[in-house]
Amino acid sequence: MVLRKTQTMGAVAACVLTSALATPAVLAKDASSQLQAQFAARYQQNQQLEAQLLQQAASLQSANQTVAQLKATVDTLNQQIAALYAAEQTLANAEANIPADVGGGQPLLQQRAKLKAQAKAAQSQIAKDRREKKPVQLRLDELRYKEIAMLEDEVDLRIKEADSQRKGGWKQPLDGALRELQKTILDLQASAIRYTKLWIQLAKAPSATSSGSTTSGSSASGSASGVPASVTGLAYATSSIVIPASGAAAVTDVVAVQPTVKDAAGNTLAVSGVYSLSGPEGAQGVSIDPVTGTVTVQPGATPGTYTVTFTQGGVSESVTLTVTAQTSGQ
Repeated sequence: MVLRKTQTMGAVAACVLTSALATPAVLAKDASSQLQAQFAARYQQNQQLEAQLLQQAASLQSANQTVAQLKATVDTLNQQIAALYAAEQTLANAEANIPADVGGGQPLLQQRAKLKAQAKAAQSQIAKDRREKKPVQLRLDELRYKEIAMLEDEVDLRIKEADSQRKGGWKQPLDGALRELQKTILDLQASAIRYTKLWIQLAKAPSATSSGSTTSGSSASGSASGVPASVTGLAYATSSIVIPASGAAAVTDVVAVQPTVKDAAGNTLAVSGVYSLSGPEGAQGVSIDPVTGTVTVQPGATPGTYTVTFTQGGVSESVTLTVTAQTSGQ
């Protein structure tokens, strides 16, 4: 009866230990599945909204150069989003195939359960030796119990190591790369939606559909009302950017003074143009937000002189920015 009870307790202990060891990895995988579902829902929601906006934008006719530039930007963004989403799907499948428990822990758990059962039996025997006053046998059984306890400690340590290895694969599956890619896709979708809305806004504006030629001063004055004739005053915060060190965060230069846009009559117009960037041939690591004009410089960027051009209604203004490499003292 005692032996059967000991065996039953050992089996229960092994079952409980197996559950405790596997649970963290399983929970981590479940959490990852939930994040994947959340991303999929947000992605589809953004795609549906962008499709609706693109349908609306396509129905608007405009000869405005700014609208054409925004359309090109939106097209590029949506192409990149599609490519990145295809990569995301491949990585998501790879992540899903990472086993939550790579195995190897079950034999250790069984060994630990056996040792616990042996330790319990040894304790019972020690108690019996004391009751029956058998000092020699008591000493031998106490030594046996210590040996079992030492073996149990060793197995505990090995179980902890195996548990750490198992859970480690799901603390940061794919080293977090899939989550970063998903965030990038959602950010690009937000940008595409924002630029498409701006495209629609500008295409609907009266100045976006203004056209025609002028043959006299009076007619030119009348038709030029609301049509950009000059762009002046664009200025950046520093106009000089030092390339960040490898591994450091990107640095930016922002528009300190927005350009002033006026028509031929001298009326100030709303600023609604697009920023573009040009630089040394083959330059990389330097980019510009076409709506805000913010210039971003990544580590390893190409140094040199870059030209920022703001264009609205076919009229533009350009300023130069200097991107320099770090000196030895920096």
